[in-house]
Amino acid sequence: MLSSPQKPDKEWLAKSATAAKNLPGTRFGWFQSHAHLVLLPAMCVMLASKQSLWLFTEDASSRTATPVLQREDAYWFPVLGSGVLFGLFAILKFLGNDWLKQAIAALMVSTCAFGLASNIDAFAQLVRNKRGAPVYLRLPSLALEIALLDLLGMVVASVLAVTYVWTKNWIANNLLGFSFCLLGIRSVNLSSYSTGVVLLSGLFLYDVFWVFFSQPVFGSNVMVSVAKGVEAPNKLMLPRDFGGCGDLQFNMLGLGDIAVPGLFLAFLAKWDAVKMADVSSKSFVYLNSAVVAYMISLATTVMVMMVFQHPQPALLYICPFVLIASLAVAIARGELPDLVAFSLPEDSEAKGDNEEHNRNEPKVSEDDKSGVHE
Repeated sequence: MLSSPQKPDKEWLAKSATAAKNLPGTRFGWFQSHAHLVLLPAMCVMLASKQSLWLFTEDASSRTATPVLQREDAYWFPVLGSGVLFGLFAILKFLGNDWLKQAIAALMVSTCAFGLASNIDAFAQLVRNKRGAPVYLRLPSLALEIALLDLLGMVVASVLAVTYVWTKNWIANNLLGFSFCLLGIRSVNLSSYSTGVVLLSGLFLYDVFWVFFSQPVFGSNVMVSVAKGVEAPNKLMLPRDFGGCGDLQFNMLGLGDIAVPGLFLAFLAKWDAVKMADVSSKSFVYLNSAVVAYMISLATTVMVMMVFQHPQPALLYICPFVLIASLAVAIARGELPDLVAFSLPEDSEAKGDNEEHNRNEPKVSEDDKSGVHE
């Protein structure tokens, strides 16, 4: 969901905005704030998709097993998401003690901090593949051996989590939120294109209902109430202006609006790898097209929000844009039947039947792998 906080008095805000125009460095502030809202999430999904592809194309005997989401599971996502969202709403509404809010926030911060440490560890693994064996810190008295880069990741994640808890700084919030999205996108694979269609379609309806229709049913906007009730890095906060009173005002984008389409784009990246391995493609044409569509959908969300001055369910625009983009590319290239038929193997297959897995997984050359990190 994309939203912005309530504005101060319109007349007073207009006067302050007029005065602000004379300040240096504010001429392009409006454009910059909304450009960040489009570019930063797009950068996140692109990076996460390439990272997911890299991990998937590692040797099956050495890589970490990744759950594969089947189409039957995708049907349940909107139901489970609705249950969790309404559960949080009910807890905050009827048992909204400060300690309970702090406990929920602590759980979310811990999860995001784990994501940050895990992302640093993933980067460390990449460095090890390029540079050789890791450097270890050995503590004989404790019979403990820790890779220095792993230790660095834990320290950085802990410091950032503590910084966020004490200051609620928006930069710390965004770093933790981005880390959570990167972790989520690379930790789950979609089994097939149809699974992605089911997932995006179901969460399209989920987002529309909880943003537009929850207030008449439950007396308040459930999604907005949960977002405001828990001070946790469950959204991106992108500075918009000073609101005329010296306090930063933010546009906010829910992490689900990054992670959910990110799963679909990561699947398209794997399909691109298959086509490049078959020498029928020379670039990430599906992924790049979907990222452009994702950026256009975010820009559309911003424009609609500004026109109607109401929070918008970003997935209302994201889901059809990325689906139409992928379909258009597949139809234009005559690859739609192959795309629909393509599927990723189960984890059990990857572990128990390496020969069959090797026939199905994308075989990416070293040159293609280097392109993953460009």
